[in-house]
Amino acid sequence: MQDKLQRITHRSFGYPVPPDCPPLTYNGECYFNFIRKPAYSFSWDWAGRGYQRRDFVYLDLYSGLAIDYVKFTASPSLDSSSNAWWAMATAGVKFGDRFDQKIGQVCIVAQIDELTESLKRCVKLPSETSPQPSIIDAAESNFTVDVRFDQILWWPNGYGSQRLYTLRVRLCLDGPDCRLLDNWETRQVAFRQVQLLQNSIGNELGQGLNFNLVVNNRPVFIKGSNFVPIGMSIPGADVSDYDWLMRSAAAAGINMLRVWGGGTIERAEFYDLADQLGIMIWQDFPFACALYPTDEAFLSTVRSEVRATVRRLQHRASLAVWVGNNENEGALANDWWSLWANPNERYYDDYRKLYMRLVRQQVVAEDSTRLVLLSSPSNGDATEWEGGIAHQPQSTLFGDVHFYSYTEDMWLPETTPLARLMSEFGFQSHPSLITVLSATRDPRNIGIDTNFTLHREHQPNGTLTIARHNARHFASQVPKWLIGVNDDVIGKLLVRNFSVPSSEIDQAEIYRRITHQHAFNRCRLRSAANQARGLEGMSSAQRCLVRAHLVKHRSHGAWKATHYYAARYYANRRLAIALADSEQRIVEAFYIRDSNPNQRGSEQIEVRFDCYDVDSLARLNSWTIIKNSVRQRYTP
Repeated sequence: MQDKLQRITHRSFGYPVPPDCPPLTYNGECYFNFIRKPAYSFSWDWAGRGYQRRDFVYLDLYSGLAIDYVKFTASPSLDSSSNAWWAMATAGVKFGDRFDQKIGQVCIVAQIDELTESLKRCVKLPSETSPQPSIIDAAESNFTVDVRFDQILWWPNGYGSQRLYTLRVRLCLDGPDCRLLDNWETRQVAFRQVQLLQNSIGNELGQGLNFNLVVNNRPVFIKGSNFVPIGMSIPGADVSDYDWLMRSAAAAGINMLRVWGGGTIERAEFYDLADQLGIMIWQDFPFACALYPTDEAFLSTVRSEVRATVRRLQHRASLAVWVGNNENEGALANDWWSLWANPNERYYDDYRKLYMRLVRQQVVAEDSTRLVLLSSPSNGDATEWEGGIAHQPQSTLFGDVHFYSYTEDMWLPETTPLARLMSEFGFQSHPSLITVLSATRDPRNIGIDTNFTLHREHQPNGTLTIARHNARHFASQVPKWLIGVNDDVIGKLLVRNFSVPSSEIDQAEIYRRITHQHAFNRCRLRSAANQARGLEGMSSAQRCLVRAHLVKHRSHGAWKATHYYAARYYANRRLAIALADSEQRIVEAFYIRDSNPNQRGSEQIEVRFDCYDVDSLARLNSWTIIKNSVRQRYTP
């Protein structure tokens, strides 16, 4: 069957559009890139193959006019001495098959309940002789609001409150009574400005560009995670599942989630919670780890999809950046599928056609307020200088990188790339025994080497990878306190599966060390590697940018160990400790205090170090360091 599908696809497009099929360990389906369904639902290294049932389709029937979408834009006044904000509400209007073209003018009425009186703008309808459109170009209502800077703005989690306002938009006939033509459309909006700055470092291009997020003119220390779909059947997930996950993220200090491109555009409840909790969204479009067709039928579908997505999400306070795809630029540049033996420029042209000339142009046409990155990872602005496909998209001098290693010691500082932003990294752990027992009670299925487990481990050699890394830092023998466990089923399982909890601790420790190392790298970049010279000392550590990471933290309705760790290494005040040099065994500690617009002045930091013997846990030495941390004002 797969051979037949391969012949059909190659015949249809004249050349292969890889990948044909996933690795055998995925137990997945082939040719997911030919259909606009979430890629993960065909199976992934972390996901099983599943039927992706969508929500019911609802048809809205109308005979006259109706509001199709509402967009909202707010930006601060150019006058730095003023606290005024400029805002614009935009509505698209749909025409029914019986609307009266003799109406003449229709008006859009916009109001923000808490701030302004209603403001009205009218547009002339097409004449009777004009072709009947399905949607009129957006009618705009512009207004300026004076706001208090310290009370109204929306801030990311940990930086202030998340002030939301209710925007109401309606259609009415032009006239003194403004007769209503459609029901009110409401949106939750906010006043905030998000910038992703990519400024030159030094006088030489070889030193790279910054990649810094600034919100409301203040630097934001990104503390993030990747968000993969909540279940194999997204509509089957309950709203309470989203609520639990998002509040768990906020409780751990997370202020950004990257909606991964192998998943889907999420449900409204997800973005509602992000707005309310101050969790910024890095939104990948659903293209991942593949090349895609570029025939007109496919492009037409994508064009409609992108337009509808941007119109649906544009008003969201939490939405920070759009990204065209996940890893497709890197796959092409690094020749994942040995395409260099074929006419390679054809694939480069297809990539540019899809992401540069369609996805990005469509996004910019609908939302000019946000940065659009073509891919993740990418070199950001530097990718544009190379025509949209960088020679090395994983350059640590620009943009963002993804990082995984299955052979190196992930605890060592030299393993971690010195990157501007690490938007994806991770390491597996086994699920807890409680989670496994929720799926099967058969003792023959429980264990890291059973068919039940191995069938669900899709990463090639994944179980061996976990075991090898675990063995680097944890004793291979079962601890003595487990040997005397009662001779029952659960007791035997505990003894047999000691590697399960230790793998969770190993994973958590990897994340802690890498995250702390990122803080060091951001504050003190190694000039010896011809990279940007960063800031020195504890007092400036709040200006660092911690990378987003991949935390798969739900384990049968409970946090995994990594998430408990995250609540500590993502705290607003934290001490980041990591090896500066593994050979010389030098340990460095940075005190990090995240920027908060309401905090000023200095504080005294007292750090106590205790040195213990690993075997006996006896304290060998102790010393204290006291230093003042001075609050600095940041000017982007």
